[in-house]
Amino acid sequence: NDRATFNFSVGRLSAADKDVRVTIHDLSGAAIRELAERRADPRGDYAIPWFGEDDSGQLVPPGIYIISVDLDSDSGREKVATTIELAY
Repeated sequence: NDRATFNFSVGRLSAADKDVRVTIHDLSGAAIRELAERRADPRGDYAIPWFGEDDSGQLVPPGIYIISVDLDSDSGREKVATTIELAY
């Protein structure tokens, strides 16, 4: 029943059909899970859940993970990163 929800807003985009991706990386930098949402209009609020699983559906071990949110903006690729601590 554990879940992290990544809440953020995207604004000031004029182009449609852009992917918004949340990628979870381990501390070595390897991507372990990619959560993507594609909308006809990518502007607006997002609430993307993660249940502590990698791309194969296995629970990842407790620890610190790097979360990155990236999208194709009007001026190129935009990316923001932060960390999350996972404990069971």
